[in-house]
Amino acid sequence: MNGHPKILIAGGTGLVGSRLIQMLHQKGYVVNILTRSPKGRENHFAWDIKSKTINVKAFDQVKHVINLAGAGIADKLWTKARKKLIIDSRVQSNLLLIEKIERHKVPISSYTSASAVGIYGDQGDQWLTENHVGNPEDFMVDTCIKWENTLNHPALNSIRKVRIRIGLVLAKHGGVMPKLLTSFHAGFGSYFGNGKQYYPWIHIDDLCRIFIKAIEDDSLQGAYNGVAPNPHTNKDLIKGIGEQLGKKWMVPVPSLALKAGMGEMSSVVLNSHRVSADKIISAGFDFQFADLSSALKDLL
Repeated sequence: MNGHPKILIAGGTGLVGSRLIQMLHQKGYVVNILTRSPKGRENHFAWDIKSKTINVKAFDQVKHVINLAGAGIADKLWTKARKKLIIDSRVQSNLLLIEKIERHKVPISSYTSASAVGIYGDQGDQWLTENHVGNPEDFMVDTCIKWENTLNHPALNSIRKVRIRIGLVLAKHGGVMPKLLTSFHAGFGSYFGNGKQYYPWIHIDDLCRIFIKAIEDDSLQGAYNGVAPNPHTNKDLIKGIGEQLGKKWMVPVPSLALKAGMGEMSSVVLNSHRVSADKIISAGFDFQFADLSSALKDLL
């Protein structure tokens, strides 16, 4: 064992999880990874949310748990079945982990769960802090409330709990960036509706560093926005991408067309979240990519 406590990550094979594990390894951490298909890989352990099973060896010497699991929000249309999967993959994964921690008396020091800025709902140009909560009749608001409420489980009463409300994650490979770049392949940038809705973006490395801070800083507790300090409108984000690519022509995609094609899921691109990063900054976090231009320059 090295001097670092061991970490267990659920959802470690996704975009954020993969990068977070890389960065933790670079710092010398040993990371156990929960996956549906461990395939004999070192430090990979099987779990299954439906059957409520976890290989108990995954908890061996673990001091910190991070849960990033969750079905993609905008991968498929929001049918009734898809909505159930989106909620269950988040709520049931947390409950399964907490149940096993309790049953096996795993002496962890902290439990960090992903959440999302979707908890705020569509709020126009209002600045949003961790104290805001949107209308639970909104599907994403309801999902995030249920997701975060799992951490109120009595088994975690004596454990430090952190919730990271993730914004739009910008990364070189995967995530939202390929979708934002699609129209540029045709020579122009497309923004959604009037483009005035705020997108609380964050560079993937800064987001991963926030999760690492949640492990290393015992003062962190409760909810923190995982967003950069300077949210931009959808139109400005697309404009910024265009400037990096040397393409200035922009075309709007009408709201009606988005609602017709995406249904209720169109709220993902049309809702406005002007989210503040003040709380995580006040906790001593320094952003490597605090402004959009530096983030896009690094990624494009």
